[in-house]
Amino acid sequence: MDHPNERREHTRYSAHHLDVLIKSRHLETGLWETGAVVSADFNRFGIGIETEHCFAMGDVLSLIIRTDDSTITEVSGIVCNRIPCEQGYRFGIRFIDATEDSDTAVTVARELYELEQQAAVKLH
Repeated sequence: MDHPNERREHTRYSAHHLDVLIKSRHLETGLWETGAVVSADFNRFGIGIETEHCFAMGDVLSLIIRTDDSTITEVSGIVCNRIPCEQGYRFGIRFIDATEDSDTAVTVARELYELEQQAAVKLH
């Protein structure tokens, strides 16, 4: 799945067999949105998803991922990038480490996101 001009360093995996439900964690009354997984961006650190809903950059999401054999897992992630596409928006979501305390993991993920954004502004 790697391409000659690929900037990413980590192995990506096919994910066309996954179904994903997504919900912002900051909206207690938020509804679950259905997302289509973009197989080219799935790796152990995050996932690419397309959905009609426009989540905010830096938003922390809950994701329920179901495989074709009905295995289900719930993970959290932070929205790191967003671009418009034909079906709505395409998001890059970095997974949040579930082994840490939930609040601590979210704080660390948000701080890392903010540092990356500041570095990107200085580089460009």
